[in-house]
Amino acid sequence: MSEATQLVPIHNVICGGFLSNFTWEVNASYSKSEGEYAGNEINIETAGDWLYPNADGLFYGPNYDAFDPEFLKGNPSPAVYDLLTINAVGTTAYEQTVFDALVTGDVFDLPAGPVGLALGAQYRTFEIDDRPAQEAQDGLLWNTSSALVTQGDDAATEYFAELSVPILRGVPGFEELTFDGSARAFDYDSYGDDSVWKAGLNWQVIPAVRLRATKGTSYRAPALYELFLGNQTGFLAQDSIDPCIDWANSSNENIRNNCSAAGIPGDYQGASTAATIVTGGGCGVLDAETSEAETIGVIFTPTELNLSVAIDYFDITINDQVANLGSGTILGGCYGLPTFPNAFCNLFDRNSGSDPTAAYAVTEVRDSFINVNEQSTRGIDFEIRYEHEFDVGNLIVDLTATKTLEDVNLLFDTGEESGFETNDFNGTIGDPECVGALDVQFKRGDLTFAWFVDYVDGTDNTILGFDEDITYFGRPGRIISKTDSWLSHDLSIRWVQDDFTLTGGVANLFNAQPPIISADGGQRIGNIALAGTQYDYRGRTIFARVTRRF
Repeated sequence: MSEATQLVPIHNVICGGFLSNFTWEVNASYSKSEGEYAGNEINIETAGDWLYPNADGLFYGPNYDAFDPEFLKGNPSPAVYDLLTINAVGTTAYEQTVFDALVTGDVFDLPAGPVGLALGAQYRTFEIDDRPAQEAQDGLLWNTSSALVTQGDDAATEYFAELSVPILRGVPGFEELTFDGSARAFDYDSYGDDSVWKAGLNWQVIPAVRLRATKGTSYRAPALYELFLGNQTGFLAQDSIDPCIDWANSSNENIRNNCSAAGIPGDYQGASTAATIVTGGGCGVLDAETSEAETIGVIFTPTELNLSVAIDYFDITINDQVANLGSGTILGGCYGLPTFPNAFCNLFDRNSGSDPTAAYAVTEVRDSFINVNEQSTRGIDFEIRYEHEFDVGNLIVDLTATKTLEDVNLLFDTGEESGFETNDFNGTIGDPECVGALDVQFKRGDLTFAWFVDYVDGTDNTILGFDEDITYFGRPGRIISKTDSWLSHDLSIRWVQDDFTLTGGVANLFNAQPPIISADGGQRIGNIALAGTQYDYRGRTIFARVTRRF
């Protein structure tokens, strides 16, 4: 359920005197959203699990037979099903109130044109109230501990200004030169005050050549959920998260070396007790996300050729991005990376070998929201567009490509803490140096013929410190941790009529196979290198689609 009200804005009112060319606008809005989420859970009080005896101290509920053949086959009677389960219903409510005001207009005229100015202010409040089912709060759901309420609020006041200044126009070497700048100052109840800015130049040198450049900063305070998520705990089996189980037979040399250095026996088989996974918000711990970005580009548009070529250099750095890692990533990061110990190892607890109940067992993994220290990337974007109208139809060619020069991901303060020998992941699996796409279309009347080409550069994980040559069960082996470049082609035909459209074609025409890597070669799905949506996992596919308009 959701509801929202918004006051009708007062706008386009012309001010007199000095501000005779200005208009102003005032807005106010209030919104509230409410929703429910539910899950069918097992009731601890009636489950009969020996770890959770009921109030009578019985291991099996007095109202059902746990050894009934039908029950053991997974076919409980409706009465037993109702006895054992709880439909746990939680609720989430989110409220937001916004007031803002904006004044825009021309301040004065310069020889090159009017100077435009926009001034504004905004005040907003927002709050979240998430309440898990009462049974979850009371710890009555099997294989979970109690869930806490996520509740909190924040408010922000912001002031901003935007300025557009035409510096030169219509002089030799300066068809047009314009400066655009903006600044925003804000004050969050949760994080205090800060400010961001952006400046840009747009220089039309001659009709066929334009230069552009921007530089600026940004800021994001953590969301309410990231701040106030009540601590939640779950349980995972040791063999689902612990890479040190039977590490002597692992093909990953880092795991063998690091688990051995931790004093864990090579034939350790794990413990029967589950590990507790704790997730929660970071109020009082998380920093706000900040970033710096700059771009410099040139655009060629020789009109006589119907050609446009844009080349842009970008450099972006993000600090303190908010994220949670996942329990498998935490333990894998501790034992599976070249540097050991590292900061991943501080996020979980493991029993000593002398523990009488569960020697070497992972007891708790802390997977709450944290700040990623730094992510930065540099590269060059290319975009080429050609269009020409022939007697028989219209040809359009679009080519886009990105050449990444550097892609640093520094999870913790230093490279040693993050665990890798290098923190520049450029060129590794999932992070290719070059990607590109070509789109060629020929339009004739109602028909459009299209040819698409996707390119992904080869990748190599050995730069992260992973070895290809290994010894597995005493025999030499090799881990595939490199991929070749990948190229695929798609063809399609589209026929457009007044009330319907027919589209058909072949995707991955030549059945290009995605690259295969080993289990320890890098991130993967099955044995296929993981690279977001860069690879086609289905192979050659024939498709057809009909769209009908009413």
